[in-house]
Amino acid sequence: DVDDNKGQSIISLYDGTVESIITRSGTPLVKAGDEVHTGDVLVENKVTVPDDYEENIQEFSVDAEADIYIRTILSYYEELEAGYEDKIYTGKIMTTHGFDIGKYEINIGFPRRIKEYTKTVVNDNLRIGKKLSMPIDIRKTVLREYNTKECEYSQQEAEQYFVEKLGIFIKHLKENKVQINDYHVNIERSGDMYVFHADIEAVVPADSDLRKV
Repeated sequence: DVDDNKGQSIISLYDGTVESIITRSGTPLVKAGDEVHTGDVLVENKVTVPDDYEENIQEFSVDAEADIYIRTILSYYEELEAGYEDKIYTGKIMTTHGFDIGKYEINIGFPRRIKEYTKTVVNDNLRIGKKLSMPIDIRKTVLREYNTKECEYSQQEAEQYFVEKLGIFIKHLKENKVQINDYHVNIERSGDMYVFHADIEAVVPADSDLRKV
């Protein structure tokens, strides 16, 4: 008897057609051209060994190993909010300096308050000469004021965004031995969102889920 708890079978992670299969270990249950569905066992974790007279057949558990490729359709979906806030810098820049000594902070300069800004902090260690380092950090903080403006992506800008995202996904697929045959895309505006959908005709490794980057 075989212990089904030992060894791993190869399970399909896609719906599609078996493009090719080369089995190194286990018992193949499909062949090239067969239609398969997600969850189907492609190569079982069992091998049968008959004796010289093919009378006493024994089954053994193994880790199934095979190169299996499935022709399938990969769906890619992305959304983009049409509206966004843009930062318009006013040109006003304020700078403060300070020292950090252990857990204590000493600030020099108190610029008047600004409502919205980006902040850049640069820290440097206080040194005497080139080699002697002191337990004091010199801190420079730069505030750049900006105003916000409500903007909206144009159809062309949305298309460019989605094309770049799809390019990253396709690059990810190719790096993982996926053959891209063709793809079809659709972009539409739905309320305050741009919606992008792509159907990618591809040949993928049957047991590797590559639908997420």
